[in-house]
Amino acid sequence: MSFKELNEKFNFNGKSVLCVGGTKGIGAGIATRFAQLGANVSIAGRSAETATQMLEQLAKNAKNIEEQKFKYFKVDCSSASSLSAFIAEVKTHYAVGGLDYLVQSQGDWTSGDIGVKSEDGLDKRFSIVCFSKFNIAYQLTPVLKEASLFVFGPRKSGSIDLNDVELSSNNSFWTAAGRDGAFLDSMTMELQTHDKKGIRYFHVKPGVVKTDLVKNSNRGRVLQGVMSLANSMMGQDPVEHANLEVYLVSQATHGGRYDEKGRLIRDYSWIEDENNRKQLWDWTYNKSNALFRLDSSNQQPPSVSNLA
Repeated sequence: MSFKELNEKFNFNGKSVLCVGGTKGIGAGIATRFAQLGANVSIAGRSAETATQMLEQLAKNAKNIEEQKFKYFKVDCSSASSLSAFIAEVKTHYAVGGLDYLVQSQGDWTSGDIGVKSEDGLDKRFSIVCFSKFNIAYQLTPVLKEASLFVFGPRKSGSIDLNDVELSSNNSFWTAAGRDGAFLDSMTMELQTHDKKGIRYFHVKPGVVKTDLVKNSNRGRVLQGVMSLANSMMGQDPVEHANLEVYLVSQATHGGRYDEKGRLIRDYSWIEDENNRKQLWDWTYNKSNALFRLDSSNQQPPSVSNLA
């Protein structure tokens, strides 16, 4: 039975999902599929105008518009102050009843801004693609009930120089893509390790999905042309692809790293080294704690010491 068929047999009535990055691209496809299946869907992103259009699409795709609820949260994932306000608003909104599923797809592997600093002094691409995902997943633990999922490609992750996580000395596009994949793989595994609530954590490598993100990226013409050709020839429809993410968060019994066909991934030596993951967790937690003053009671990480 396909993921689509399994999802159509599952009862999503009353289930709630928050799709960060759900105003466009893969995130919009996931939000749309949840709406088609009857869930209450919240989306989060920077543009209120794009979000308004997306909310209209969700309403058009709703399984039962009279029973479903759709909401938009504004957030700039490159800004710690915006993230703080967003996380506080989400916690308040889901204080009663909780949030069933959290899906994050903000940023993508074609993203630019490598070497550009955010207002908080972090690499801007890293802030959006990696840092925000960890902090949203970690800080929403009190209201999250079932599953948290990161979406990021390409399939093959790289390694991370633990002395230069933000790539200040090597900010090439491919190095950044490998770093981002390794970071999200590591945080998926470590969040699961430190979980106290029975939440399942996933990282999906979505493969090629038909979106406008490649066309809108600032890659060079040759690389952009190659990626656009692959997108048009091999890309999956984003709503059809979303059946994978929807199935994982709602029905898969164990978290983990999955490819675009729903196969469990276990093949990256850097990530499989527990010491690498612990050191990266410590670095990320300390950096986050300096900006957000994290509540360590959510998931007290035993490897962390000397917190700011």
